[in-house]
Amino acid sequence: MIKKIPLAMAGVSLAAIAVAAQPNIVLCFVDDLGWSDVGYNGNTYHLTPRIDSLAKQSMVFNDAYAYPTCSPSRACLITGQNTPRHGIYRVDAYKPTPESFKKIKDAATGHFYEGSDLTLGDVMKKAGYVCGYIGKWHLGDRPETLPTGRGFDVNVAGCGLGRPPSYFSPYENPYLSDGPDGEYLPERLACEAAGFIRENKDRPFFMVFAPHLVHRPVQAKPEYVQLFSDRTPMQGHWDSEYAAMVYALDVAVGELTDALKSAGVLDNTLIVFMSDNGPNPVCADATPLRGHKASVYEGGIRVPMFACWPGVIAPGTSDVPVTVMDLLPTFMDAASFEMDGLTLDGETLMPLLTRSGSLKRDALYWHHPCYTIPVVFSKEARNDPVYWKPGELFLPEEKDRGDWVRPCSVIRSGDYKLIYEYETGTVELYNLKEDLGETNNLAIAQPELAGQLTKKLKVWLQEMNAEIPSEPNPDYDPAFKQIPDGKE
Repeated sequence: MIKKIPLAMAGVSLAAIAVAAQPNIVLCFVDDLGWSDVGYNGNTYHLTPRIDSLAKQSMVFNDAYAYPTCSPSRACLITGQNTPRHGIYRVDAYKPTPESFKKIKDAATGHFYEGSDLTLGDVMKKAGYVCGYIGKWHLGDRPETLPTGRGFDVNVAGCGLGRPPSYFSPYENPYLSDGPDGEYLPERLACEAAGFIRENKDRPFFMVFAPHLVHRPVQAKPEYVQLFSDRTPMQGHWDSEYAAMVYALDVAVGELTDALKSAGVLDNTLIVFMSDNGPNPVCADATPLRGHKASVYEGGIRVPMFACWPGVIAPGTSDVPVTVMDLLPTFMDAASFEMDGLTLDGETLMPLLTRSGSLKRDALYWHHPCYTIPVVFSKEARNDPVYWKPGELFLPEEKDRGDWVRPCSVIRSGDYKLIYEYETGTVELYNLKEDLGETNNLAIAQPELAGQLTKKLKVWLQEMNAEIPSEPNPDYDPAFKQIPDGKE
């Protein structure tokens, strides 16, 4: 954790960077893409040739982490701060767990970022960049909370929407003009991003490209679906329409890379590719990881991530655990920009990217002090952006699939990950190096280590002044098992 420091960039020697002092920076921040959804992580069903090609030129982070759902991950991204600081713990529109199912009162959660701290756009603007935001924002709807109210000069499609009403025009987005009927949103956003690159190729630019993909509704181009008619599904990946959405993302990333090359700026551009959380279980399985989106198991929080900067970042892999909160200090470091008084919980990754050193921290932390309902989506929910059909809730003792998330906090230290649940006071301890699927709880077998990590976690929570749920919920009903169908 870094608290209100003059940012000193962790001692990275920028003398090793033999390009312009301020590279262009492009962040591809994608949505609901699972760690195992991409070819470079072993997926043989999906087609991601352009993403895989870029990954081969990059440092690939095998142990990269975000939060379980969109809103907290995006708030962590733009602030560089962990959830106890900004108070956004889960997606507000994600169906709230019925009060009858909660044994304790959980923490209230924010939805949009309402804080006054400088954000990613504000900081990069001060660093001398022209800043563009293309695609999903999901952090505010009022003028002061839109991208243009947070330092970005250009905003295309960024608003409070967590998912697009339609992937085909008309888009029903107040910050994106409709194209011809049937125009495909990923292609339109890639075109807008290419235009931003062309217009700003002669000065340092910072761009976030967030094309909504592969968030539901699953709405794919028929010609992309056809590509998967003869391909052999693999465990956890079977859905040709979802695969077509992943392929559309690959095409968009390729368009972005081609635009940088055509503008003559590819060699002086830092590109970071990262997802905001794990896959939606209605679309894909996170195998070999346990859990999925909305879960604190690896399937919900471990995400694909790589960084490419020709001539600066040597291709390879890193097993050092990193987090979405590291991006803001990394971008500042890459831009040779320092700023006093920022409150950051991430750490610059430049020592790893330039192979000039290591990180200072010895642990990563998550605080999720609220319930997340385990929803079983229907076919309609998969394709319709507003329809949901939860079916029967899983009982707490049936949470082995990773669907059920009770108020908890998590620490990852070395190879070990500990989950502390507040409702029951139970502890789960996993050795991720030996048990990536989190199948063997070591809490009883290694009580000393479990105690050490629990103590370390509680110290961090105290330092963060985190809200800890503990009060019994008078509305709890142990007989409650099911909620009706409905609309989000």
